Amino acid sequence: MADIPQERLPDERPVAERAPEEVTLAETPSEAATPEETRPEGGDGQREEKSPVPRKSPLQELVETLVLALVFALIIRTFVVEVYQVSGHSMTNTLHDHERVLVNKFIYRFRDPQPGDIIVFKYPRQPDRDFIKRVVAVEGDTVEIRGGKVYVNGELFPEVDTVRMSGGDFGPYVVPEDSVFVLGDNRSNSEDSRYFGEVPIENIRGLAVARIWPLSAIGALASPAQGDGL
Repeated sequence: MADIPQERLPDERPVAERAPEEVTLAETPSEAATPEETRPEGGDGQREEKSPVPRKSPLQELVETLVLALVFALIIRTFVVEVYQVSGHSMTNTLHDHERVLVNKFIYRFRDPQPGDIIVFKYPRQPDRDFIKRVVAVEGDTVEIRGGKVYVNGELFPEVDTVRMSGGDFGPYVVPEDSVFVLGDNRSNSEDSRYFGEVPIENIRGLAVARIWPLSAIGALASPAQGDGL
């Protein structure tokens, strides 16, 4: 599980578990097949017993199963989904400090990031740190903030109810090719594209699709067009 530092503001910290497979035990000696007998080609009437096929011990079976489970878990974590823990307050009230989110790591192999997506990405200025923000614009879009309201290509960006608006102006700014423009939902307490610029698509780790912890707050993370989740 990886921590997601959101920004290096004074009141924040830099900003994700696998199921064991079933163990199959080897058969007990009493269940082993009876060795076959053969008559040697010499025809002297003597019978020769074949050596029984060596069987794996329960410990060997257990170790092999655990190794396979570990390999499977690593594949899932690397290419499919991963759990991240939020650290900080730049996505409040959509996400809170210490909450855990499930991140889909393969979806952007099939589609491009879209405005409204909540993404986990490598911080452009320090790639060993991961941030979580909301995409508000993609390549070619013009972003402008006037009086705290976000406009994309001259149209007011549809915000979710959990966004904490703030004052201030920004832009206009044209998003470069193969990049996205991101903002934290807590606009007055977020280090985002207003400060470090666009996020290259190659830096994106995945799409945050659901909050899975705490249990009382489990639900999907939706785009503004869909609402704030289930």
